Amino acid sequence: MSTNCDTCEFTFRHDHWTVDFKSARIAREVVGLMWSLELNQLRDMYHSLHSTPGGSGMAGWIFEAIAHWVLSSKDRPKNIPMVINKDVPPTFSTPDTLPPPSRSPHNNARVIKSIDLLHKLSDVTYDNDRYYVPTSTTNTLFDSFTIAFNFDKPSAVISIFQMTTSQKHGGLADGYILIHNIMNHTGELLGFLEGQKANIKVEYTLVCPEDGSKHQWEFPNGWGDVVEAFCIRIPSHYLTVRRVNSLPILRPT
Repeated sequence: MSTNCDTCEFTFRHDHWTVDFKSARIAREVVGLMWSLELNQLRDMYHSLHSTPGGSGMAGWIFEAIAHWVLSSKDRPKNIPMVINKDVPPTFSTPDTLPPPSRSPHNNARVIKSIDLLHKLSDVTYDNDRYYVPTSTTNTLFDSFTIAFNFDKPSAVISIFQMTTSQKHGGLADGYILIHNIMNHTGELLGFLEGQKANIKVEYTLVCPEDGSKHQWEFPNGWGDVVEAFCIRIPSHYLTVRRVNSLPILRPT
């Protein structure tokens, strides 16, 4: 078939490619599969994708897998208080002045537990050596949590972690219901009866790269009595291609 190109008009179009997932469920499953990779491999993939606009979405999922490994260590980087504004609900920002780069965690002793917060909490125990990763795809407020029990008081601190590589992060208020369920279950583990007020504190922590970038966490409506939030910076040597000693493989249960 021939075409008379004297009458043809050509329009040049630039295709935009994005490496990401359309399904949050599949993305969570892939993050779980990433746990079986050596951390060096995850670091190389993150380094290759995070600076490319088309690969930034996929880089965010890889960053989450790396962050899970770092946070599951008992020697995870310290919390840095974030700056709160006067909005209701509030927005937290990373501080202008940051502490020196964090040292590498070396005691990866916590057991990583995948749990479905929509069905049961029986897998959430009074063991302080647990790092919990919700499997629910409807949870858009946080990515993981730990619980530190003190049975002498008795009291507990629930640490809520949200990973992000974006400059601004939001969330849905439905996540507050899940947090209240965790609080109620924690009260039961402490021995408090239904209706009794347990001494339970919730700490919200935004987890972002240690690259000097600024980040904001905009909380959804439903904000309760919590008056502070923190950030944790994932050390840069987990996110660059500089070769260090081989890092261990993640083995969730």
